[in-house]
Amino acid sequence: MHYWSPFRAHAEWMAELREFIYGNGTMESEGVARDDQCELGRWLYGEGKRYRHLEEYDNARQIHAALHRHAAQVVDLVRIGRRTEAAAHAAPGGKLRKMSGALVKAFARLNRRIAPARRVGKGDERSATPRSLSGPPFFPTAR
Repeated sequence: MHYWSPFRAHAEWMAELREFIYGNGTMESEGVARDDQCELGRWLYGEGKRYRHLEEYDNARQIHAALHRHAAQVVDLVRIGRRTEAAAHAAPGGKLRKMSGALVKAFARLNRRIAPARRVGKGDERSATPRSLSGPPFFPTAR
């Protein structure tokens, strides 16, 4: 299995945010709010922009932007001393974690739209990556 690097980066960014909430590292809400600065955002507003005509792209972009706005609010909660409340957002079942899950699902839908399945061999169907995309598919694929 392999993962598209922006999703590794997203997972690492979420981990950094959780670490910040628990007192490790630094984050500024202004930077966190920018949805075009992370690796996934750079793909959305760069190479991925060619898919902006697709409903799935727009949905993924909106969820991604909303996640960044909410994450900035969580950073602000930490800054004003409401760390417990911030931690609840990042905990399993918390709003930030739910938004992250929704983002992954939205990109799975987008991936299915832009990387249609094809026959690879006898009964072996895998996600094909269009030649126009650089890098592997968004999500894990059996190899």
